[in-house]
Amino acid sequence: MLLSFWQTFLTWVHHAGYLGMGAALLLEGLGIPFPGDAVMAFYGYMISKGDFSYVQALLWCTAGCWLGSTVAFAIGRTYGVEFLKRHGRYLLLKPKHIYFTEKLSQRYGIWVLVIGRFLPGVRTLSSYFAGIGGMSWPTFLLMSLIGFAFWCAAWLGIGVLFGEHADNLLSQINRILLVLMLILACGLIAWIFFRRHTAK
Repeated sequence: MLLSFWQTFLTWVHHAGYLGMGAALLLEGLGIPFPGDAVMAFYGYMISKGDFSYVQALLWCTAGCWLGSTVAFAIGRTYGVEFLKRHGRYLLLKPKHIYFTEKLSQRYGIWVLVIGRFLPGVRTLSSYFAGIGGMSWPTFLLMSLIGFAFWCAAWLGIGVLFGEHADNLLSQINRILLVLMLILACGLIAWIFFRRHTAK
């Protein structure tokens, strides 16, 4: 059933064209659980067949992500971390995801909006925490645009280069990113633990 839904969805985004790209990636920017990287790899495959233009696809995908993330930023800025703690379950977010991204945002600030776009889970929450942390609108808009432009360019490029094999490559890359994220999380927790005990 899930496979059938996925195939139906891909058929829809294909026929919806560039507007469909923007609409689909807007969900990604909002932080709604959505396989945006897989969708862009699929679009990249369509680009390799000549169905779409790489430049136009990049513009529409980036715009969709950017618009969605701007809404997420505004929500975080207005309602704070309590919004995520109260409603995060609807976004399939667990407390550990919220805690981890909050610590990353506090430590690395604007760079989470660029590098964090490539990390599953962090990408979902980074815009909210940029707003929660009080980042200025101009800084957020610029860094979010840069981050999503790089992310979209990378996944569209994977689809173009690897074509119909992009899905297999995507699953491998996501596993690697997940392992790296877990290692980073363990390191961050260990660092916090060390700091607390040495401060006593």
